[in-house]
Amino acid sequence: MDAHACLPAPRLTSEHRRSTANPAGNGADRIGGWIHAQSSWRERTGLDGGEADRDSEIMREWFETTGSVVLGRLMYDSGVEFWGGATPLSTPRFSS
Repeated sequence: MDAHACLPAPRLTSEHRRSTANPAGNGADRIGGWIHAQSSWRERTGLDGGEADRDSEIMREWFETTGSVVLGRLMYDSGVEFWGGATPLSTPRFSS
């Protein structure tokens, strides 16, 4: 197993206001918002533009070499409905 990225999840409370439209909740961009600016992420989500820098290259390599993704319960519960089955991960996904 190779762990490319591991982020500690903040404690979720009602103030985070998680919903299908906002699955990570308010304030989530403080943890992983940088990824949304990367051109490699934007390409995978059907968006134009983005930063084409070393971070984006690393993210592209990660996407190309990842065989499957294990999702935690909150990500699985909210992500499946949010992405509608066409996730930017484009790999088999498993719920823990």
